This record gives sequence, structure tokens and C-alpha cells, in this order.
Amino acid sequence: MARNQQPPFQRLGAPSNFPALSSSLMCLTCKQRPGIMLLLPCSHLAVCDQCARTTETCPRCTRPVMCIVRTVIL
Repeated sequence: MARNQQPPFQRLGAPSNFPALSSSLMCLTCKQRPGIMLLLPCSHLAVCDQCARTTETCPRCTRPVMCIVRTVIL
């Protein structure tokens, strides 16, 4: 790679608005636990594992939920 070329990726640190980011990942139903469950077909990360047990519609867009997938956010 030439000296003046940028690398194909850039490692980023934590965003300066990290507290706002973490609150946006909270469960939209209970607002107490991380919203780590991916609701399909709308693809919203919207609810925690406990609230997902009783979720029939997405709390963000109100579409019916057909499948729920547990995600891991690193």
C-alpha cells in the first residue's frame, strides 16, 4: 500500500454519544433490559429476551412478528 493511500477500513473508538446509543438499545416494552431480540420480518432490535416471550407485534412499527432471533452485540 502506498504511503498516501487510506487503509480499506478504519478502527473507530467508542462514539462520543455512547450513553445515548446505549439507551437507544433498551427494550421498547419494559425499558429495563437491553433490546437484543431481532424481530422478523421487520428486522427491528426492539425487545429483551423476557418481553420477547409475549411479543406478537413489533413495538416500533406494529408489524406482526413471525420469528424472533437472539442477537449478540459486541
